[in-house]
Amino acid sequence: MPDILSPPHRPGRRRGISIPWPSDQYIIGLLLLGTLLATLQLLTLGVAALAAFILLYAFVERQALLKNIYVLPILALLGYGLLSALWSDYPRQTIYYGIQIVLTGMIGLIFASSPRPFDTLFGLATALIIHSTLSHILGKYVPWEHGEVVFVGIAGSKNNYGSISSLTTMTSLGLLYAAIHLRRRWVMALASWGILVGTLGLVRSLATGNFIATVACCMFLMYINVYRVLPPRVRLATNLYAIYTVVCVGLVFFFVKDQLMTLVLTTLNKDVTLTGRTEIWDVAFEQIKHHFWLGVGQSAFWVEGNPPAEFIWQSHGIAGKRGFNFHNTYLEIMVHFGLIGSVVFGVTLLFLIYKAFENTFKNPTIMNGIWLTFVLHFILLSPVESFNFTPINFYTVFLIAALARHPKIATLEIVNPWQGIFSSGPEREAARIEKAAAR
Repeated sequence: MPDILSPPHRPGRRRGISIPWPSDQYIIGLLLLGTLLATLQLLTLGVAALAAFILLYAFVERQALLKNIYVLPILALLGYGLLSALWSDYPRQTIYYGIQIVLTGMIGLIFASSPRPFDTLFGLATALIIHSTLSHILGKYVPWEHGEVVFVGIAGSKNNYGSISSLTTMTSLGLLYAAIHLRRRWVMALASWGILVGTLGLVRSLATGNFIATVACCMFLMYINVYRVLPPRVRLATNLYAIYTVVCVGLVFFFVKDQLMTLVLTTLNKDVTLTGRTEIWDVAFEQIKHHFWLGVGQSAFWVEGNPPAEFIWQSHGIAGKRGFNFHNTYLEIMVHFGLIGSVVFGVTLLFLIYKAFENTFKNPTIMNGIWLTFVLHFILLSPVESFNFTPINFYTVFLIAALARHPKIATLEIVNPWQGIFSSGPEREAARIEKAAAR
């Protein structure tokens, strides 16, 4: 088996034109930075350049995409969103954003189908670390509730910046663990910097939900990395103990949830409406009553001129009339796609989430653990945040990549987690030979 860091195998010289194609770490970094540029108001030009790059990469690496059996369910969901233009209240809006969502989804599918996992992880983490570092340098504060101000970096909104900071922290933690295994000291330093700027971003953004979910997900990632080196019998006992702990915590939360929520809201200076979420949810329930079966169509609610959307924007002081959501994934899907669409999304997402957990615990590699961490982050935050495949969005890319990761694609396997971290050159070479022999 070739070294995970070795260049991908390329066949011998062929007749005709040969196009040199760089490693995934550069491709993925460019794709994510391209997404960032489009987010920073390059709009049509940025989206067009990103689309051309994605289509070219998808064509060159088409074999890897075709081998991934989870590409089809994701494309089906993205296609259903475009199909909703047939009954949408604003068809042009649905088609315009639907195409952008498909492009964003393709980025995620490219990540999920990459046969070079360390390159993928390195590219993802590098792009996020660059974004988070620039946010601290060039970011700004915006007015918030109770006359206060909140830091939003270069993301534009508190929750979006919190999500990016959360992704930076989790991805950097995974990169640090992989770098320790592969004995790459400079990558360890980069990952440590990513954890620092990501955590600082979570604190500065005051994104409470993202902060709590990130702590839980980082603990879960550490659990997976311990779990993977345990013998099979010990793994079973560890899982049973973990399930028992989760059930006990869930029961305690169920019986004291009111007192606990009051304590949390008071400690974090939040109001009982969860920063206005319950008021927005009332509007969502009214919309569901009027568009019960098919919904209003993808991206067809938050449209300038739509009275319910105008009411929410006005009540929350959003003069720009863009970049808002219901802060609940399930309500967001129900409003836009109705009962039929909710069933389609629900069945597909449940299947993909189940396979993500099954594949990870059957084959607990570093990369599988990292992708599952992103899935868990989605599950924890979905009741209070909207992850309805937002176009040109970091979180959408990561979620699709995590859901579509194929278990048979090459994964990062290390024999001994701590072997050779501080060893000399000859010792590292001996460790490399021992690892190669174990394979």
